[in-house]
Amino acid sequence: MKATLPRLALLAASGWLAALGAAASDAPTDPYVELRREFVAAHAAAEAGRPPPEGGDSEALRAYVLYPYVEAERLRAALRSGPAVSIATATDAAARAFLERHGAAPYTRPLRYALLVRLAEGRRWGDFLEVYATASNPDQLLRCRAIEARIALGQRDGLAEAITAEWLTAKSVPDACDAGFDWLRAQGRLDHALVEQRARLALATGEARLARWLARSLPEARARPISDWATLVEQPAAGLDAAIATPSMALEDGALLDGFSRLARRDPAAARERFDRLVQARGFDAARASPYARVLAVRLALNRRPETLGYFARVLSADFDDQAHEWHARAALWAGDWPRVEAAIAAMPESLRGETRWRYWSARAAEARGERARAQDFYRAVVSTDNWYAVHAAARLGQRFAPSQQAIPLDRARVAALEAQPPFARTRELLLVE
Repeated sequence: MKATLPRLALLAASGWLAALGAAASDAPTDPYVELRREFVAAHAAAEAGRPPPEGGDSEALRAYVLYPYVEAERLRAALRSGPAVSIATATDAAARAFLERHGAAPYTRPLRYALLVRLAEGRRWGDFLEVYATASNPDQLLRCRAIEARIALGQRDGLAEAITAEWLTAKSVPDACDAGFDWLRAQGRLDHALVEQRARLALATGEARLARWLARSLPEARARPISDWATLVEQPAAGLDAAIATPSMALEDGALLDGFSRLARRDPAAARERFDRLVQARGFDAARASPYARVLAVRLALNRRPETLGYFARVLSADFDDQAHEWHARAALWAGDWPRVEAAIAAMPESLRGETRWRYWSARAAEARGERARAQDFYRAVVSTDNWYAVHAAARLGQRFAPSQQAIPLDRARVAALEAQPPFARTRELLLVE
């Protein structure tokens, strides 16, 4: 089966359903073996745009649970092959009738998309909005087409808000969105504040080129910080060197930290070489230096660098997040610094400190510090959790680990009832036709 066959039903399949399907496929009296081959051939022909066989499909295929996939693919191929026109056609009517008949079933989604594209290209906005109302999670292209339809039909309630939502994205948008943006600009609502807001969204996700393009329409005072931040995104080392060499250069704290973070991810050694010079040149106190130290410490920890703990020591408690807490503890473990391990785990929030792995390492830290009774209490609490750390905790206690097995009752009548439901039946057959 080609990859274009809709996969959502496949993704929904659970392990036990796959097992059921596999078991059914091995059954010696499986009545669907030949029918599946017929379906695969029919679907491949539909994808290729070939017409149905002379005399039509077999009665068995028409009754098969996956047959709607063949119907939908034939309609989609017909929509693709015909030109978009401003009047209804028999193909459009057949596609709409199919969608109304099958509702939101998975196999309707590609067909609905193709029909909407065709209706938009033919500028049949009323029909477009009727079909669009049945779409679930439409992408930005369709959302912007819907905006264009509303503009054409004069449906303006909430229109400015809908267009603004499409504007405020960190990525480039389809050309279809231009009609909405032009309308918003004509209303005087696509102002400098919205342009700057989008440019900053773009920079936060590394889209420096888009940010620079947006900044071209801004006055110098608004455009300069965006341009400086874009440099830190594109060339973080050069941008940081300029910030160090010219301490008077006006740079936003967020932009400077973003540039440092990007350099730390790409080249931790280069970030470490600039850390102290940056702190000194920009006159950072401990509080302003702390976020930079956290970024650098985490990246050094990922590389198991011996200097990691020194940078964690410069991070204020308010700047620790879960990621920093965990890498701090790991760095201390790799360094064999048990007091630091204990302190790092103790500083974690309860939700993190209570996880099995950190309870186990708390026990190891207590044992290393000679607090054997306290360590054994921790180990016993971990043993009951039935996982990798439980095995190690049992070993530290000198016990043989025995998992606590629990039987899960299987209600065969309920499984059979689920298997008979159309979504499960479709999924089972989709798995069996691969």
